Amino acid sequence: MPNSDRKSAFLQSLAEVAGPDADRGEGYFERLDAVAVAARRSGGFDPGGDATVRAARVIAELTAWLACHSAAQPTDILKWLARLLEEHDFGEVSAKRVFATIVSVGDWQDLLALLEDRLLLTLVEASVGAHANDTAIVPPGAAAALSTAMAQLRVALLVDELATGQLALTRAVIDDRLTCPVNLPSPPFPLLSSAKTAGPPVIADLHVVRDEWSRYIAGEVAFIENVMPGEERERSMRTTNRTESVVEEETIDVSRSREETYESERTTEADESSRQTSLEIGLQFNNDLTVKYGAVENNTQIGASLAFSRTDAQRRATEIARESGRRTVEETERRIRQLRRETRETTVRELDAHRLTNTADVAVRGTYRWVEKIQRYQIFTYPHRLQLEFFLPEPGKFLRELLEKRAVTSDALPVPDTLYLTEDGKENGNSVTPDSITRDNYRAIGAALGTPDLPPPPEREIVVTESLSISGGTRDKEIDNYEGLPFPPVASGTKDVQLPEGYMATSWSASAAAAPELAKWKDHTDNSDDGVDEKIGYHSIVAAVTVGASNVLIRNRVMLNLPAPLPDVQLFNTVHVGPTDYRDRWLAENASWRDKAGVVAFETPFDQPLVGKLSFGATLGGSYNGTVSVTLRCVPSEEAMAAWRTDIYSTFSGAVDARTAQIASAETVNRAENADTVRRSISPTVRRPMIRAELKRQVIECLLGIHFSGFDDAPVGTDVNGVSRPLQKFDQALNHAVLIRFFEQSFEWDNLMHLLYPAYWASSTNWRRMVDFDSTDLELTEFLEAGGARVLAPARPGFEPAVYTFLELGLIVPGSVVIGGNQTPSLSVAQEIMALTRPPEDGVPGDAWEATVPTALLWLDTELALPIKNPEPDLDEPNPGAEQ
Repeated sequence: MPNSDRKSAFLQSLAEVAGPDADRGEGYFERLDAVAVAARRSGGFDPGGDATVRAARVIAELTAWLACHSAAQPTDILKWLARLLEEHDFGEVSAKRVFATIVSVGDWQDLLALLEDRLLLTLVEASVGAHANDTAIVPPGAAAALSTAMAQLRVALLVDELATGQLALTRAVIDDRLTCPVNLPSPPFPLLSSAKTAGPPVIADLHVVRDEWSRYIAGEVAFIENVMPGEERERSMRTTNRTESVVEEETIDVSRSREETYESERTTEADESSRQTSLEIGLQFNNDLTVKYGAVENNTQIGASLAFSRTDAQRRATEIARESGRRTVEETERRIRQLRRETRETTVRELDAHRLTNTADVAVRGTYRWVEKIQRYQIFTYPHRLQLEFFLPEPGKFLRELLEKRAVTSDALPVPDTLYLTEDGKENGNSVTPDSITRDNYRAIGAALGTPDLPPPPEREIVVTESLSISGGTRDKEIDNYEGLPFPPVASGTKDVQLPEGYMATSWSASAAAAPELAKWKDHTDNSDDGVDEKIGYHSIVAAVTVGASNVLIRNRVMLNLPAPLPDVQLFNTVHVGPTDYRDRWLAENASWRDKAGVVAFETPFDQPLVGKLSFGATLGGSYNGTVSVTLRCVPSEEAMAAWRTDIYSTFSGAVDARTAQIASAETVNRAENADTVRRSISPTVRRPMIRAELKRQVIECLLGIHFSGFDDAPVGTDVNGVSRPLQKFDQALNHAVLIRFFEQSFEWDNLMHLLYPAYWASSTNWRRMVDFDSTDLELTEFLEAGGARVLAPARPGFEPAVYTFLELGLIVPGSVVIGGNQTPSLSVAQEIMALTRPPEDGVPGDAWEATVPTALLWLDTELALPIKNPEPDLDEPNPGAEQ
C-alpha cells in the first residue's frame, strides 16, 4: 500500500475515534492507542529507496546540529551542510546548491509524508500517555520521540522552502520557521483540551505601557466650611443595625351559626286497658241468750251475704302530628397558627464626629479640595514576541469576594440560606406567580417561604338567607265564618338584600308559610257549567316570589283518592273541603318547579351572577299574614380571588425580599471592616502584584481550557509519630512540577498587558457598582468592579516552540529539542528571580506622558481665595465675541 493511502487510512481511523462528536468516555484513549498499534503493524511509514533514506538521515543530523548551534550564521550552516552531503555520498555539492540537492535526491514528497506520519503516530502515543497521568504532560518515554518528530518535520519544511526559493536564508528567517507551529489536520487534532484564546497567536512587536506615580496636586474644590465668630458646630453620624425575626403562636376559634327550616311528621300510638274487681262479703250473727231461774231461754239468729263484681275496659288511641319550625345549627372551627417570636438585635454604632469652633473675632473659612494624582506613563517596545490574547469576564470578581470576606469576625451572625420565589423556596423550584397560587397549594408555599400566617381564601360558598313578613290586614271577627268572604285577601312586600363583599349570588331558593282562612268561597275548579261554585272551606294559599328576573309560585297541595284503577292524583284546588285536618291547609312549602328536562328542582340559577345589593319581592294570596324566605347561594367573585392571590403573592415576595435584606444585614454586621477599609490598607506596591497574579491565574485557566482548581500535593495527614502535618505526595508533585515550570517560565508575565472594560459588560445585577466611588484606591476599585478585561500574554523568547506545541497539541513536552532562538528552554533560579523583580532588558523606550488620576482624598487649602483659576487648562481661551 502506498504511503499516501496508508496515511489516509490512518487519519480516517483516527478521526472516527477522536472526532469532534466522538465519545470521550471510558476507553477513549485505549481506542486511540489501538489505532496507533494497527498503523505500526501495517508496515507503513517506511521510505522507499536508498536515496530517500539518505535524505532522511541528512534531515535528522541537520536537526541535531541546529539544536546545538542556535546562534550559527547562514554561511556556517551552508558550509557544514555541504560537508555532510559529501559524507552521505551525495557527491561534491556547492554551498549554494545544498538545499536543492537534498530535495532532488530520492522521493522527497514521500519523505515529507513519512515525517508527518511519524509525527501523527508519536502524537497519539503522547496523548494517550498524558491522559494516563491525568495531566497534559507527555511521559518522558514519549516526549523524546514527539519532540524529535516535530523538530525534523520543521527542518524538512524549512529545507523545502529554501530549495524552491520561497525564503531568504537569514538567521531571523531560520529562527522564525523553526519555531512556527506545525499544521495538523483538524479534526482530529488536538486530542486534548485546547486553549481558549480570543484569537490566533501572532508574532509582532510587543508594546508595553509602564506607569509610576509622579506627584500629587490639589484639584477642584470639594466643599467649603464657614464658621462665624463665636460659633461652634458639630456634625455626627450614628449608624444602628437591628435584626428581628418573628415567630408567634396563636390559636383562633371561629364559630358560625346558621338557621334551617325543617318539617317532620310524628305518629304516636297508645294502648290503654284497665280491670276493676269488686268483692263484698257480709256475715250477720245474732245470739240472744235469756237465763231465768229455773228455766233457761236461748234465742240465736245467723245471717250471711256475698256480692262479687268485675269490670274490664280497653282503649286504643292514634295521634299523628306534623311539626314545622326553624332550628339553629352551630359550627365551630379551630385554626391553630404556631409562630415563635424571637428577636435578635445587633447594634453597630459608628460615630463620626466633626466639630468646628471659632474663638476668633473674624469668620473662619476652610476650603477642601480634591487631591489628584499625576501618573506618568511610558511605552516600551519588545521586538519579535509571540503574543496570545484573552478576554476575561469580570476579572476582579473572585478577588473582590476574598477581600470583602477576609475581615469577618469569629463572633458572626448566622447567615440564612438564600430564599427564592418558588413553590419550595429553592433555586430550581417552580416559580410562584399570582395565577399559580390556589387554595390547595398556598399553605405549602407559605411553609416553604416561612410565612405560615396567611389570610385564608374566601369561602368556597356561603348562603345568605333573608325573610320577609307580609301582612294584608286582619279579618273582621264580627262577620260569620261562612259568609261575606267571596274573595281571598292579597298582600305583597319587598326587601333589600346586601350580598357580602367579594361574593356573587349564583342561584336562589324560596320557602313560604301562611295560615288558612275558613269561609264561603267561590271555587273556580268546580265542574259545573259555569265553572264557579260556592263552597265552604279553607281557601288555598299561593305565594309568588321574584328575585331578579326569576320568579316561582309556592302552593299548598291536597291529595284526592280517586277510585281504582286511577292512581292518586295531586290537584291544586281553589277551596279545600272535606275532613282534612286544619293543619294540612297551611302553606308550609319550599319553592319547586320543573326544569327544562322535566325534573323537579328546588333551586333557581341566575342567568348572570348578581353582586352588591339586590331586592326580592313576594305576593301572598289566600291569607292575611305570612312569611316568605329567600336563600341566596353565593361564591367568591373573580375580583375577590384575584385580590386574595395578589395579597398572598405580596406576602411571599415580601418574605423573599426580607430574607435578602436579612442576609445582607448579617453579612454587613459580620464584617469588622468594610471593603473600603480593606482596600485602603493595600498599598500600590502590594496591589499591582496581587492584580497581576489574579490575571495570571485566569489566563492559565484559559490556556488549559478547563476550570483549573490547583493541585493538592501536600494534603494534611498524620505521620508515624502521630503529628498532624502536610504529607507530600512526591511522585504527584514532581509530575505537576513540569506543568508549573512550563507556565511560569514560558511566558513573560512581567510584560502582561491588560485593559479593563466598565461594569456594564457584566450582569445588570452588578451595575450598581458603577456608582461605587467610596474608595481611596480607585485603580483597585476599577479592577474589582470591571465587567471584562482584554489581556495580552507574550511568550518568553526561546520558549516559542514549547508554547506552539502546547497550543497545537494541548500537550507539554518536557525536554523539547530547541532548534531556534538564542537560549535554552529553561530558566535558572536566578533568572526566574530577575524576571519577577525587573522587566526584560531588551525593551526599547518610547513615548512618555502624564495623566491625572482622581483620588478620594481631601486636602484643606487654608490660603485659597476666590476666584480660583485652572492653572493648566487644556482648552483655548474663549474668543472676545463668543456668546456668553
